[in-house]
Amino acid sequence: MQTIYHPLRLYAEHTREIAPDVAVDSPTHELAPGQEESGWGRVHHVADLGPFAMLDASATCDASGARLTLAVVNRDRDRAHRASIELGGATVKDDVLVSEVNGANVDATNSFETPRAVDVREARVTARGQRFEHEFPAHSISVLRVGLG
Repeated sequence: MQTIYHPLRLYAEHTREIAPDVAVDSPTHELAPGQEESGWGRVHHVADLGPFAMLDASATCDASGARLTLAVVNRDRDRAHRASIELGGATVKDDVLVSEVNGANVDATNSFETPRAVDVREARVTARGQRFEHEFPAHSISVLRVGLG
């Protein structure tokens, strides 16, 4: 399986009907124009879009408001980032189910020789209340499934 398969599968399986607003307060990174590869005929540059938040998130929930899916990308190549996840008036009902897509480094790819260089790691995180914390590993994509009460 190509490495892109894993996040697309997780998004397809766990995305819900409603997309609530998500506010992310994260460290940022400025990409200097000199760090970007120049391409022949390129009109737009990625550096022009910065600074970039190191953590980016989106959320969906079901129509009843009982299940929330939070998708988080850690763009930081080198560092994990711990985040406080605040649920507003909702509370966590059960353990949070976490699916994390990652590899040993940002250049990791799956091949016939190393079919699981980038794979999904599943975990359960105990959380209660209207707020919990989670550490997002460097260069990872995480999908958190939260039952709400």
